[in-house]
Amino acid sequence: MNGRAEIRRRYHLDKESISSLSKAFTLSRPTIRKHINTVEEPVYQRQSQPCRMLGEFIDRNRYSVPAHWANTVVSVRLTADCVRIVAEAQMITEHARCFGRDQLSCDPWHYLPILEKKPGAIRHGAPLNRSHQA
Repeated sequence: MNGRAEIRRRYHLDKESISSLSKAFTLSRPTIRKHINTVEEPVYQRQSQPCRMLGEFIDRNRYSVPAHWANTVVSVRLTADCVRIVAEAQMITEHARCFGRDQLSCDPWHYLPILEKKPGAIRHGAPLNRSHQA
């Protein structure tokens, strides 16, 4: 665990005073205050294996990706409120994070190239089929 996270944890959860933290970490009190007041959102990154369908499974939920990124290995960046899917050093999509299980977060625009080739796919496609969404 890095020092900033440890300082924040001990201050907010263990209710340690700023002066005791400054002694423990041998930092000045203004530096401890700066570490406590920084608003830094934790980002968790992991590799996701290619999926045949237009979706990535993350924490038992599915998130759609654009059609031309299907069957490729992508990197997933999770934050508290959103899921960013990155490939080849560019963000390819962003979804609000689902906190339940077995939910589908789907952007219908990701399916447009498939519907251009197969218009009949709209009847059974996941974006418009409400039985897949929780």
